[in-house]
Amino acid sequence: MIFKSITTFIALIVFLPALSWSQLFETDRYEFGLSPDLWYNSVDGVQVGIMGGMREHGRIQEGPHFIDYGLMLGTRYPDITLHYRFNYRHTLISRGEFERLSGNLRSFRRDGFQQHGAGLNWNQRFGDDQLVWRVDAQYYAHEIYDDRYQLYQHLWNEGWTDIVRLRAGLTNWGDLHRNSSVCVDARLSPGTLDTDSFARVEGTAQHRFRFADSFGLNIRGYAGWVSEASPSTYHLGFAGASLIDFQDSRLTRARGTLPPSWTKNGLLHKSGGANIRGFQEREARQRDVTDPAAISSTEQVPLAPLTEAAFAFNTELEVPNPVNSWLKSFPVVGEFIQFSSYLFNDTGAFMISEDQAFEDTTLWLINAGAGFELSVNVPDYLGRKRGFQLRFDLPFWFFDSNANESQFELRPLIGLGSIYNF
Repeated sequence: MIFKSITTFIALIVFLPALSWSQLFETDRYEFGLSPDLWYNSVDGVQVGIMGGMREHGRIQEGPHFIDYGLMLGTRYPDITLHYRFNYRHTLISRGEFERLSGNLRSFRRDGFQQHGAGLNWNQRFGDDQLVWRVDAQYYAHEIYDDRYQLYQHLWNEGWTDIVRLRAGLTNWGDLHRNSSVCVDARLSPGTLDTDSFARVEGTAQHRFRFADSFGLNIRGYAGWVSEASPSTYHLGFAGASLIDFQDSRLTRARGTLPPSWTKNGLLHKSGGANIRGFQEREARQRDVTDPAAISSTEQVPLAPLTEAAFAFNTELEVPNPVNSWLKSFPVVGEFIQFSSYLFNDTGAFMISEDQAFEDTTLWLINAGAGFELSVNVPDYLGRKRGFQLRFDLPFWFFDSNANESQFELRPLIGLGSIYNF
């Protein structure tokens, strides 16, 4: 059964994008693209639709004007559903090819979740374009309009939530052997709609060393804080991404695209938060707890429902492997595919609510193990990434300051998304 599910998963993320073809229309200034699309979830059945976009010649979602849109139709009769997304960006001020202030309008209604808003974006490059500065300010509101799509319906609030999101990032591409980035992401809700006001702030810093073509060290530091009034979907993730961030990926935002048991049993891991990946099974069990107050004080609970603050340090030591060397030997394919092997360690400290069944209000979680990552990225004619990162992590050493349990155990994970994104 597991083998069948894994085969279906690989076919979904590899072959379906490959089936898409794009038709490109050109004018003197712009390119217009159309592309068919195909997807699946257990609520809609097969989704069929069309994706489109407009951009300037030679640009990939970087020009002064850009439009991206899509329409999808769920084919499960008689409950046929319509999904859409629309994204428009227009340059307001331009001081050069890479220095500009842009306005953005974005609206989508898909897979039971809708969001509508507007924002501003500032891009600037320094030092021979190696240093990139990016600032985003957005205001939007979102709502779950159909909770059939969600794996954890009991953790979603009813009604609308409005968010002011501020993001600032600085990336130094350095050279072929090193690059680094720093990012701060703040989400603040004024509480003017159906939920109370709350705040969540996260910061990430990472650096990548390359000692040789397939040998290097990746380092990531993370810090996060969330206010006590925050909805469950915005609680900080200690093993991976928060539920609100599940909406960012087509693979995780709807029930049944991937087998629900993978998520419920902690096999599936989506990068994010403190990213102590070996405790994914525990985080999945915690999300299944409907009434934490009903747990006995003597029972080993998964984790406090609210982690107020988190600090983490993640490292990966990349080591060469013959599979990647073989892939790189292909003239064209080798440029788009990479198969990495690595040893990793994740260490995190979490400040938890005092009223939970824990001896201390600070919890330490540590794990170490080995893993592999298959990375594929082939952009289509519309500039959208037709790529993915698929990881297989095998944590085998664990430390939990709140529980007396075996420190050696094999907990295999199928990971979506890279831990280190540049």
